[in-house]
Amino acid sequence: SCAVDVNRNYPFAWGSCNGSSGNCSDETYRGFGPGSELETQGMLQLAADVHAFYALSYHTYGEYIMYSYGCQNPDEMTAMGEVAQSLNAILLDDAGQTNSYTVGPIWSAIYIVDGGSVDTWYARHGTYAYTIEASASSFQPDYATWRNVTVQRQRTAWQFFLDKTLDGPQIRGKVTNAV
Repeated sequence: SCAVDVNRNYPFAWGSCNGSSGNCSDETYRGFGPGSELETQGMLQLAADVHAFYALSYHTYGEYIMYSYGCQNPDEMTAMGEVAQSLNAILLDDAGQTNSYTVGPIWSAIYIVDGGSVDTWYARHGTYAYTIEASASSFQPDYATWRNVTVQRQRTAWQFFLDKTLDGPQIRGKVTNAV
């Protein structure tokens, strides 16, 4: 009977910095325990299975490109910020402009959030995970008006991360034991 904000239900930093609520009736309710929701468990399993170098999560609304953490700066803030700024230089906002998104760690770019998906991807697997807040118009933008234009614009982000993954320098190996 409680609606859980799934993006506050992830294990890393769950309930740690007043960026979610333990109150069932609050819109930022984090759930009864870290990873308690089936959707969260599915994403946790995906992250564990694929060990992606990059991950991308979409939310509305505003025009933000954000990365970990929701409560503090990440250890690799400079590198993560450079990737986000590179994306900002090519990603069109709702007005058709580049370099217009607010960029930074979630906690300083928009507000404090604990138990977020990108934080868990980064903390557990080293994944450079980014959240793009799309649509400057509203939390639930008009589907007929924004669907095609948003998908077309966000293809730029998908291609950006695919190019960085497929064409970038890589190191591969396999650990067979702790020694």
